[in-house]
Amino acid sequence: MINTPRRMMLRSWIAVGLTTAALTANAQEYYMNQPTVNACQGAFLDSNGNGGPYGDNENFTSVICPDGTGPAISLQWVIFNLSSAGVSPNDQMSIYDGDNTSAPLIGTWVAGDNPGIISASFANPTGCLTVVFTSNGTGTGDFAANITCFQPCEPPTAVATFGSAIPLLACQGEEITFNASASTAASGFNIEQYIWEFADGTVDSTSGEVVTHAFTDPAEYVVQVTVVDDNDCASVNVVDLQVLVSTTPLFTGTTGDTTICQGDSLPLVSDPTAVTWSALPESNLGGGLFLPDLQGVPFNTSITFTNFDPGQTLTDPTDLLSVCATMEHSYMGDLVIQISCPNGQTTVFHQQGGGGTYIGVPVDDESETPGTCWEYCWSPTATNGTWIENAGATIPAGTYESVQPFSNLIGCPLMANGPLPLLTSSQSITVTSAIGRSHSIRTSSPASQYTRQCSGKQPTLLHGRART
Repeated sequence: MINTPRRMMLRSWIAVGLTTAALTANAQEYYMNQPTVNACQGAFLDSNGNGGPYGDNENFTSVICPDGTGPAISLQWVIFNLSSAGVSPNDQMSIYDGDNTSAPLIGTWVAGDNPGIISASFANPTGCLTVVFTSNGTGTGDFAANITCFQPCEPPTAVATFGSAIPLLACQGEEITFNASASTAASGFNIEQYIWEFADGTVDSTSGEVVTHAFTDPAEYVVQVTVVDDNDCASVNVVDLQVLVSTTPLFTGTTGDTTICQGDSLPLVSDPTAVTWSALPESNLGGGLFLPDLQGVPFNTSITFTNFDPGQTLTDPTDLLSVCATMEHSYMGDLVIQISCPNGQTTVFHQQGGGGTYIGVPVDDESETPGTCWEYCWSPTATNGTWIENAGATIPAGTYESVQPFSNLIGCPLMANGPLPLLTSSQSITVTSAIGRSHSIRTSSPASQYTRQCSGKQPTLLHGRART
């Protein structure tokens, strides 16, 4: 898949994978070449319906809306076989969350990458979905979906406290009480479940709105709670309850064993030494996936951290130790790679150039077989030149200089929005192909059927200086 569906849509696709789907028997049929469809039940078919495959060089847009018996459209794709023959662009389907193509794009699918269940979101006031299908001049296929209507999910809001200002300072083994009783559901619904994640590997989904938990190891823990209502809707906001658990001090300077007589006085000297705890920010970068292989089509992925304070910005470029990507690609000369801040500041790591230099060990043919990914980093302290200055048959894995200086990022906000105690910041890696070759990269996007794993260790795309 080219554009990964949002989390709600991905969960729905997984659910489809666990069931046997079939077109509703004796359902009213609607076709891809119908500009408008108003229905809450029926079958949505390609332009040729049950008569055979769709044709070459098709370009159809169909807006599917509820017929008044339900608030929003849901499409369950039970057949999805698009041709991958011919030259790019291949046959593809895009679905938008609204009644026109200006609505948010849910995703674009090719080949046999079944979309699963795609539903209009709560934020979509029309309840409609817009389906756009195009085919090239070589090869045909077929597709079909069941049309149903449903009540869109309005996420509840999680609200949690632990009776202290953030961060809460705790000792090892100290019990802490967490309370999410102030969480709210949408009108007409009630909170049914509280799922607590304590960032130490413990997940509690049974204790309810109030729980107690103790942390055994010194570290920073950012506790989250997800609430689920009786419409099976889950909260999407984060609560970021930061807990700092102390280290154990050293008593190497304290008075040792001493023998004295009964009645004698002895001064006892305590000289503890504090132990500093430090760590780098962490992020879950997900699996690997293919980049779009079209001229001028950018690939963007973001990395989210919750380790910074409101209003905090990057003041020293050397605090950004390195930016790394584990990737493979068969033609260095068609890539542009840059990092972007939430406010739009950017710096370019690689600006085309290098011709046919291999990145990693690509499979340089027309197949969808992934190659072997190598880890590449860019650092403000690197001294071995840029990618272009190291171009050859294959550029070795390692750390390189960027084309533009990291000082371009001074003033980059580390928080993306709002005056919350702990917020998220997003920096994005943009990879733009200027010619079009096969390439893949490990990113933080959710995995899908189109995902291909890169071999090698999990990379860290963004490092920050350790805080003590």
